[in-house]
Amino acid sequence: MNGLCGRAACSRTGAPGGARVGVRAGGEAADIPGMRLILLMILLWACSPAFAVDYFVRVGGSNANSGTSADQAWGTVAYAFGRVSAGDTVYVGAGRYAGQIYVSGRSGRFDAPIRFVADRTGEYTGDAGDVVLENGSGLLHLSNCDYTELEGFVMEVSSGLAVYNDSSVGVVIDGCEVVSGGAGLHATNGGTFTVRGVSIIASAGHGIYLSGGSAEIEDSTIELMNNTYSPVHSGGRAGLTLRRSSLLGGGHVLYANGGTIVATDTVLASGTLNGIHAASQPSLTLVNCTIYGVGQDGLYANGGTYTIHNTIFSNPGRYAIFRASGSFTESHNLYHGWGEAMSYGFTPSGPITDDPAFTDAAGGDFTLSLGSPAIDAGMDASGYTSADLVGFARPSGDGWDIGAYEFDPSRGAPAPVPYSSDFGVLGAEWVGARLTNLSTGGTCLGSMGRVSGVNETVRLFLRTTPGTEYQVVYDLILFDGWDFSGQYEDDFRIRIGGAVVHRPMVSDSLSELSQNIGSASTRDRVYRARCFRFVASDTVTVIEFGAVNTGDFTEESWGIDNIRVMPSSLAYAAVPYEEDFEGTVGEEWTTDLVETQSELFGRFLGRFGVDNAHAAVLGVETVPGESYTLRFDIFFFDSWDSREEVRVMIDGQEVISNFLGNGFQRWPPTFLNTPASESGYIAFWANYADSVFRGVSYRFTATSSRTTISFHGTSNQRAADESWGLDSVSVRQGLMPRVVRWREISSVDPEE
Repeated sequence: MNGLCGRAACSRTGAPGGARVGVRAGGEAADIPGMRLILLMILLWACSPAFAVDYFVRVGGSNANSGTSADQAWGTVAYAFGRVSAGDTVYVGAGRYAGQIYVSGRSGRFDAPIRFVADRTGEYTGDAGDVVLENGSGLLHLSNCDYTELEGFVMEVSSGLAVYNDSSVGVVIDGCEVVSGGAGLHATNGGTFTVRGVSIIASAGHGIYLSGGSAEIEDSTIELMNNTYSPVHSGGRAGLTLRRSSLLGGGHVLYANGGTIVATDTVLASGTLNGIHAASQPSLTLVNCTIYGVGQDGLYANGGTYTIHNTIFSNPGRYAIFRASGSFTESHNLYHGWGEAMSYGFTPSGPITDDPAFTDAAGGDFTLSLGSPAIDAGMDASGYTSADLVGFARPSGDGWDIGAYEFDPSRGAPAPVPYSSDFGVLGAEWVGARLTNLSTGGTCLGSMGRVSGVNETVRLFLRTTPGTEYQVVYDLILFDGWDFSGQYEDDFRIRIGGAVVHRPMVSDSLSELSQNIGSASTRDRVYRARCFRFVASDTVTVIEFGAVNTGDFTEESWGIDNIRVMPSSLAYAAVPYEEDFEGTVGEEWTTDLVETQSELFGRFLGRFGVDNAHAAVLGVETVPGESYTLRFDIFFFDSWDSREEVRVMIDGQEVISNFLGNGFQRWPPTFLNTPASESGYIAFWANYADSVFRGVSYRFTATSSRTTISFHGTSNQRAADESWGLDSVSVRQGLMPRVVRWREISSVDPEE
């Protein structure tokens, strides 16, 4: 039993619960009722992990502690490695843990691995955030440490290897990020890796190096920052399986020196030498892969056997396939853009030679765009794969597609950020959308609504950086008689990843009422400069816009206009902040529309009207709980009347409104009974009066570290007819003298 079950068996001596086992004379077990069941229970109990323990490591912990609770956490990961046994789990709290870790002869079992888990959420240790293992030269050395698993760590090493696996079977690297000034992972002497959901960036060595070891790699990205090594180097006749992964850069992208290699739904791109350099007679299978932009050959074959189906070879420097020797089984592949010839020493079977029409190959996007010759052109590869590189089910259309990605008509072409659109045209980044002509001129996205009992949704695909915060600003248009309360209340929502991230405040009092900008006779509503933020969790973010409408599409619908998406890091300026718009408008503004034709006023932000941005949003960095003063000059051109306003919102709450509550066509106007600083026929149209308010100010208390200030107009005229602009905008901490009165939504300011 000890040989079968190891430590678990020798740690227990009696049957559980005092069960009796009968034995006949001669040593034969008595066949009493339930005997077989009892023996099975004993065997399962004996082979279970013996006394499996959860341990804890935290920054500030002590190796003198027991390690068995968060309060008694150990202080170093190296100490924990030296004390765990099969079945144990170590939860490591957020922080940085420095030093090399060398472990020998401490193994888990197939059914009871040793697990080290980065507790990024703080659920177990109370410390949330990245868990970083770091060292100058070499990080983790495992020697004869079978069935060891590392989950969710960031590994940083200046030189040498991040993980060296010597003779250790069943080592799992899961959900980790490896950044190495040297190399990534190395398995030797029969060591094996399972690499899942891992990002590896290596600067002076291979990403993964197999010398007498083997690896299964899936859902991972391995990138080389040098031209000498390979993202994956499989040597010593190692076994290698690649599923749904990306290998980028290096010299040879994949070096296959003998052994058995199977790659499915994988991209190999941007190496300076060969996409795959196959030497020493490997057995290589490529199914639904994409090889792109390598310096020499897509595949260099020197002996061995090759099975290649549904694979794209695009833009190699010399040949798509160079066959020095070896036997090929090949069909349903696409070859395009070779430097010298499609192949050497080998004639492909019925090749497709048209441009694969990638979405953005130069930007690293190898998805197929609409009309690609690779769509539905592949063979049935169900014996090899069932999902593409991002997990989308194959096949999705009338047949299998060629390449690492299956074309999805519901999947847009991700647009880069910063992103903006006024919907003069509808880009491929939008799915499920259409455009509507507005009676005021121009177009918007929409109108969308309830069709055949189903509420329509629109999706925007963006190329994002995981962990980065982004800001979205847009105008929302509600067409034709929306209900804001009661039994028939309508609701507009924005989702990311299925979760509602934004529900803009919509009501009659907060909207710009228009006589009719859509197609029906019912008055419509426009909400300018709605704003929300999100943190990207993937390289592609899908924003879903939709509404719950109680009426049919012909009775009520919605649209979007003037959308802008930008990284928050570029969208917030430091305080104190001042801008007179005499130079280039910074990224802290959502618009760079500047008027340059006014000799009297110089350059200012604007002019805004219904036919252009009609809104301007400023982002500033603030300290929660601190007081700030916003000050600005505002211009109104060409006879505004009492139906039209400019409103100011801070973090989505309206704080200033009713600039022109003075009656229809009465000039000069007042700003809530305060005369304009300047008025008369000042600029642009000589027959229509203008008005200027200088030094308008407002005090507010910041509620977050990033504050959004939006100015939006409610004029229903084009900028050439009625317009407005801003100048001398400043935000300072503390108070500044007030210049004019204003009215807040909730109260009247009592001070001058």
